[in-house]
Amino acid sequence: MGLYAAYAFNEGSGSSIIDYSGNSRNMTISGTNSWVTGHGGYTYAFQSGASAGNGAQWDGGTTLAALSGDVSLQVWYQHTGGTSTTTCHAGGMYSSSGTARLSAYSYRSLSGVAGSPEFTVRDSAGTIISIADTSNTADGNWHNAALVYHSSGLMEEYLDGTLVSSSSPTVNPIGTTVRFIGVGFILSGSFAQANVQDMRVFTSALTAQDVTTYMNTPVVSVSPSLMMAGFP
Repeated sequence: MGLYAAYAFNEGSGSSIIDYSGNSRNMTISGTNSWVTGHGGYTYAFQSGASAGNGAQWDGGTTLAALSGDVSLQVWYQHTGGTSTTTCHAGGMYSSSGTARLSAYSYRSLSGVAGSPEFTVRDSAGTIISIADTSNTADGNWHNAALVYHSSGLMEEYLDGTLVSSSSPTVNPIGTTVRFIGVGFILSGSFAQANVQDMRVFTSALTAQDVTTYMNTPVVSVSPSLMMAGFP
């Protein structure tokens, strides 16, 4: 399936978010963040701080240039912000300048509905390409967002396992400048007001069945502290 990175976000302490894909792309936590009750039986979930500079990210240097073909990004999130006009990203990939970006969830869509899932995409020139759904997910519940980009140019957005939008952008949103995977765009000054769980990045285009399968399959079944204590 081409699993590039997988994060449970249920560490509960420490300064790192573990990559469970086996590819050692661990995120480093920055700023003031917290841990809350998790989704789907998890002990914890990661709550990104509600100001610029807070969040977690993996710096891949130039290695993310390999993500120039099919790519998929899927994440569970719980909206915690209000109606701020700051675009906040609960899961995404972006360049060192923060200009080129692709995010699976933004709590403020271009339609202006706070809590509406949106795929915010910018190419290296800063051109905005976006697929937005007007469903308001600022309802206190957990939701699953998935973005599927096909190298043919098709982009698809899934919300809670259902395809809600698709388009064919004129440029490759991944390009060759993307180098970070993270929660909250730390370098560009934005942030994420959301609780986050189970984020996966694939170097393949997920099918509708794949989206449903991963939506219902935790990255790990128990917290890292329980794993170290000998639980399976």
